[in-house]
Amino acid sequence: MTSKTSPRWQLRLNQLIGLVLLFFIFGAVNFIGFKHFYRKNVSLVTYTQIGVQTEKILQGLPGKVLLIDFASPQPESPDQLILRDVQTLLDEYKYKSKGKVELKRINPFIDFEEAKRYADQYKVSDKENVIIIDYNGQKKIVSYLDLADIDASLMRMGMPPTVKAFKAEQVLTSAIQALVEGKKSKVYFLTGHGEYDIMADPQRRDGYSLLADYIQRQNVEVAPLNLVSDGGFPADMDLLVIAGPNAPLAPVEIELLKQYLARTDKPARLMLMLDPKTQSGLEDLLKPYGVVLKMIWLWPRLRFWARCVCLGS
Repeated sequence: MTSKTSPRWQLRLNQLIGLVLLFFIFGAVNFIGFKHFYRKNVSLVTYTQIGVQTEKILQGLPGKVLLIDFASPQPESPDQLILRDVQTLLDEYKYKSKGKVELKRINPFIDFEEAKRYADQYKVSDKENVIIIDYNGQKKIVSYLDLADIDASLMRMGMPPTVKAFKAEQVLTSAIQALVEGKKSKVYFLTGHGEYDIMADPQRRDGYSLLADYIQRQNVEVAPLNLVSDGGFPADMDLLVIAGPNAPLAPVEIELLKQYLARTDKPARLMLMLDPKTQSGLEDLLKPYGVVLKMIWLWPRLRFWARCVCLGS
């Protein structure tokens, strides 16, 4: 009997084909597992799981929403209590949206260049932990401290703060809906009477540029308004702010304000911030609304002036 042996090259070819098939099967299994997988939260913590209503809203989004988790561990900040829970919830938003939500995480203390770029773009600081919500160029900035009711009163006595309520899902879903469904609100700041300037340099004490930046972070536009030169109120005004006038308003401006507050076609919103001892000319205008601006004696030679008045709904 004669035994036939395979040539050596055939054995090596079989081994090579076997390795190629093995790697192919391994890669295919991992690819399928990456694209089609089942994810379930089996922890006993339920507040990091989004509800059915939020899931429907996310899957029905008309376009992609970008969530930027701009946060870093800061031991002395009370929001560290919810840092991990918020990040778990954000993972749920990304997974449940089925591709409609994109999640990006930035640690300002590690990703220096990227953090600076996003901080300049969205006007945020590395000293606060926030979630940036971006939809088609419109944005809202949500602070971590707004995602829960945190009782930090005991920190003065050296005791840790406590979380009274975790409301991150409600806040984030409402912010996403506001961006997708609504137009930008617009706030006008009255000018022409020495008011605080929203366009001033941030270093100036008589400027409101920092306040304007904060308002713009909430997807709200701000603009100056001069009633005399502009000839009245713009149609897109949602709120008028009169911030610290140093001179009285002219009679024609008072009359325009009366017409504005008396209109019925849409809500009239007016916010007044008046400095002490300043005659604004608004005293008679506010009396029909039960608002009286006057000096109140508290102690000898100490007087108090009403500073802030809000009218409207």
